[in-house]
Amino acid sequence: MTKLAADIEDDVEVEAEEIELEAEDAEMADDAEGDEAEDAEVVISIGGETPAPEEDEEARAPEWVRDLRKQYREEKRRAKELEQRLAQVEQRNTPGVAPLGQKPTLEKAD
Repeated sequence: MTKLAADIEDDVEVEAEEIELEAEDAEMADDAEGDEAEDAEVVISIGGETPAPEEDEEARAPEWVRDLRKQYREEKRRAKELEQRLAQVEQRNTPGVAPLGQKPTLEKAD
């Protein structure tokens, strides 16, 4: 690995450690603040860039989208149940393998 790649990798590791430490500090602060921490929002910045704030209304899907997702999950569950039932019925209706008779001989074929 080149020296430049090694330096970049070291920088990434250092930034990752800093982010972990910031997260740990934020968790400690949250634990200390109690109920006030539940209302507070933690923002983590990487390389000095902070994400744009999102509003709850924009982040949440419209009612019709949530209903559609719910219906889709229910249909997937129902389809899975029906497939399982079909497999059970097919297993019951599948004829078993008939046992073989005795091996034919020349004497019996005459």
